[in-house]
Amino acid sequence: MKNNYTFADGGPSPQVLVDVSHPERGGDLIMVFFLGFIGSVAAIIILIITYVN
Repeated sequence: MKNNYTFADGGPSPQVLVDVSHPERGGDLIMVFFLGFIGSVAAIIILIITYVN
């Protein structure tokens, strides 16, 4: 089975960059970043509440 992510010499392929820039994958990346941001904010709020109490 051919690996599309590497050239014959084993170096990184531009295909990886192309895949990352696709809108459907970009949307997933934004969603993951957004959820991660919400999670970090929630964690900070919980830490503040526990510190105050």
